[in-house]
Amino acid sequence: MLITGTLLALGAAGLALAVAGVTLWGGWLALRDELVPGFRTVPPRPRSILLTGIAVLLPIVAIAAFTLYLAVTLVQRAVSAW
Repeated sequence: MLITGTLLALGAAGLALAVAGVTLWGGWLALRDELVPGFRTVPPRPRSILLTGIAVLLPIVAIAAFTLYLAVTLVQRAVSAW
């Protein structure tokens, strides 16, 4: 039973790492598409670029950080079970 629980915890940690990776990849693509230089006829001011960057990056970084924390916690608990 201990082996099964450890394998399930490690599988869940791998899944959490995959979610974090996909989130960061999707965020990179969104940021790249959102902040393309010259995407408007009038170049955006630095303030609007900063606000757009924060609005795109903050949720992405938060989701990735929490899923990475989940993965680390699952691995620590799986290792400590042994």
